[in-house]
Amino acid sequence: MNRFLLSFEDYTIILNALHYYKKVEKRGAFKQYDDDRVNAVRDKMALQITGEETDEGKLKLKVFVVLSLLINVGLIWYCL
Repeated sequence: MNRFLLSFEDYTIILNALHYYKKVEKRGAFKQYDDDRVNAVRDKMALQITGEETDEGKLKLKVFVVLSLLINVGLIWYCL
């Protein structure tokens, strides 16, 4: 199994990039990466970071994604 060592800040940067990627016009081969595909990647990353697939793990995953989004919004507002 491959292992990536990401900090919470690294994860937030990638999450933010995925969020903005959904909003741009895709051309050529990139059209295949629609919102559902990007969301699946986001959820897969969060699942790997939390490391759990139980019902409790799924709840933690949802909380983790929501907290990450709130942090992103806070960082955006801070930068403005």
